[in-house]
Parts: sequence; structure tokens; C-alpha cells
Amino acid sequence: VFYKTDKDLLKDEELVRFHNGLHRLVNSRIPLLRSVSGAKKIFSTTVSMFILGVTGFHNHIGMVAEYLKDPTFTAAKIRMGETHADIQSSFQCMNIAMLTGFKAPMLLGDYSHMMEGLRHEDEAVAVMARFQENLSHFAEEIEKRNAGRKYPCNAFNPKRVLSSVSI
Repeated sequence: VFYKTDKDLLKDEELVRFHNGLHRLVNSRIPLLRSVSGAKKIFSTTVSMFILGVTGFHNHIGMVAEYLKDPTFTAAKIRMGETHADIQSSFQCMNIAMLTGFKAPMLLGDYSHMMEGLRHEDEAVAVMARFQENLSHFAEEIEKRNAGRKYPCNAFNPKRVLSSVSI
């Protein structure tokens, strides 16, 4: 919507700096946005991975608050010679749990109000509607597959996934 071509995307210096900054992470396999060819595809793949990380993947492996209640059961930091978390580590984990523990809106929903006033509002609303429709089809496919499973899996079902991290 906002970047019609690879060239348009590469003109956004702030976005390019942000994306290329991710490349500095240790063992990063994120390609740099340098050339005109494929920049939109590279950037959309990166953003898609962020979306997956804070929605479905976090839903799949997240929900750890109950484990954090007892520092003798689990700890975020492993310390030589220790069998349980120290006070600092326990408080850090609980703070993260509290800050991300607010219930976020569901992934499936009407988010058209968030496009109001955008330069390309109509196009953005259409893209979001198409995204929501694709999510709905994905949810139907998951439910169809789950009908034949002894142990259904709904970790990535858009009907049950929040729009953001929530422990």
C-alpha cells in the first residue's frame, strides 16, 4: 500500500536503517536491503516473522506464568552451583510476565478503525480485510484437520490467537 515498488521502499531511509540494523544481531540471516530487486519481498518476510513471533509462535510456546510462580521449579537464568532462581532473576521474570500479561485483542477482528486518516486509507482497509479473510480460511482449515485428530492442535488457530504477546 505505502510502497508500490522496491525502489519506493528503499527511499524510506528510516525503514531501511531499521531493517538493516536487524542484520547486526549475532547469527542474523536477515538479508540487507541494498538492491532494488526483491526489497519488498525481503521486508515483508521480515515483518511476517515478527507477526508470527508475537502471535502464533508465542501462543504455542508461551503461557508460562504458572511456571514462574515457584523459583525452585524454573528459572530464566542458569547459575553455576544453584538449584533455583535468585531473587533478582525471579523479580525480572515476574515483571516481564506482568508487563505482557494484559489480555491483547484477538488476531481475528475488525481493525479498520486503525486505518482511519492514513494517506492510502481505502487500500489499507482492503489489505487488512484480505488478511482477515485469509486468517479465517486458515482457521477453517485447522478446524477441518483437527476434526480427524485424536489430539487437536489449536496453537496457531487464528480464532484463538491474540494480536500480541500475552503471558
